[in-house]
Amino acid sequence: MSENLIFEYLIRQKNSGKLIKKKLLFIFGYIALAILIYSLIFSYCPTIVLFPFLLLVTAVIGGVVFFTWKFTIVEFEYIIVPDHITFTVIYGKRLRKRALDLELKAFSEIGYYDPVSAERLENVTVNRDFVYISSTSAPDICYALFDRDNEKCILYFEAPDKALELIKKYNPSAFRAAALETRKYLNMKNSAPGK
Repeated sequence: MSENLIFEYLIRQKNSGKLIKKKLLFIFGYIALAILIYSLIFSYCPTIVLFPFLLLVTAVIGGVVFFTWKFTIVEFEYIIVPDHITFTVIYGKRLRKRALDLELKAFSEIGYYDPVSAERLENVTVNRDFVYISSTSAPDICYALFDRDNEKCILYFEAPDKALELIKKYNPSAFRAAALETRKYLNMKNSAPGK
């Protein structure tokens, strides 16, 4: 029975916006580092030991690229266990960092992020936002409002129907009444013959 009460979901951040800028910044950083080190070697190193230094510096720069490029490959994982949700950021499929750990009871409002909710949320004063989505065009983006350290926070995450049903089970009062029904209607409409 406990198998039905646990849900795990993993998404990879798509190459758009901030992630592309981050990758370009890393690439320019690698090039600048290489130019700086090679120019120092050519300026101060005698010709006879130049080749071994070039090999050593190339290996060091390769190591820097190997150990830092993973920060441009980002995945988000969340796990829902009874009355609890944990978000983890995974860099390069190796380095895991727990980003957010909350009780589901902490959510004051949960719903789909659609044009209607976006317009309504513009009027809500939020001190901090947590964004764990693959892209802004993902079809199943949800939001959750909660208080943390006396600050009003908003969480954006992608949630399939099973995740929302579990959240609704543990915190039905915070769940926007029409959210699941709207999603079911859209799923039926999209799967209608001729679509």
